Amino acid sequence: MTMYTPTANMAAINDLYSSHPSLQKFVVEFCAEFPNVRVDAKPNSKQMIELFDDNGIKLGVIWVEEGARSTKDGKKVPVYFYESECVRKERWSGKGRNTRDSVSIKSLIKTIKTQKESPSASAFIKSQHRGIMYAFDALRAKRHRIELDLSHDLQFSLISFFLELDKASVFRHTEEIKTEFENYLSAKKYQENHDKNYYRFAEGCHLIGLSEDGYYVGEVSLDTKSNDGVVRLEDHVPLKRYSTLKDHPLAGTIAMIKAWASGKDFHDPKNELGIPAKDIYHEEIDIATGYHHSNLVWCLIPKAPA
Repeated sequence: MTMYTPTANMAAINDLYSSHPSLQKFVVEFCAEFPNVRVDAKPNSKQMIELFDDNGIKLGVIWVEEGARSTKDGKKVPVYFYESECVRKERWSGKGRNTRDSVSIKSLIKTIKTQKESPSASAFIKSQHRGIMYAFDALRAKRHRIELDLSHDLQFSLISFFLELDKASVFRHTEEIKTEFENYLSAKKYQENHDKNYYRFAEGCHLIGLSEDGYYVGEVSLDTKSNDGVVRLEDHVPLKRYSTLKDHPLAGTIAMIKAWASGKDFHDPKNELGIPAKDIYHEEIDIATGYHHSNLVWCLIPKAPA
């Protein structure tokens, strides 16, 4: 099986191989050890080779810095780097907590395996948990105690009426009582409706991630019994990256969302849904969005209608 993605930019990859003599050997040995990895490169990508799985999920990057270190006898040698969400060093060192490096490819690969940092989609999915949760949380009304906001005079009149000390003064507050009672019922209904939406979405949604690299599509549900909420990406529909959604089975729904968003002040023409990076429930179109990093926004489309 080829180590390159089906749409790999071979011109960009070969340019990197030409300018970094140690890179091709690194790519070949890395992919041989981690056969789930496919590689690609962007034009003008400096020196990085991008790592993907067969579903297009980005797993990290690798690169070489030629002659970056010296041996004891003064010889310049290349340094090999691996950066991924799979890497979680306890302390910041070198290029950061998500990066491993070594002057030996064999040593680097051994460290990756020993530390259980092999490139996998599970680490990417875990890193996006918070952004997806923000979309679910946008469906819930802010949890606060709903109270009747009664003026001091009205409270005093009600107590006087109850204790049969003054049967007349309370009727001067009839309009205030009606208004506050209607506000109370409205706030209660608002909270109940939002909770219904939250549980409806939690039962199952189509999930779309909007990023600079394309669109991540899958299905997701939420374990509402957990205090922190547990996002469950459905195994039978693995998360997959697409360059466009025009031919996707959800294309009709996406077109409706785009048409709706095009008439809004917040319309974002840079993505095919036209929606911005914001934690919000759009009641008009019945979708919720959330994000942790603005370069990847998650959109929830419920399977069950309102």
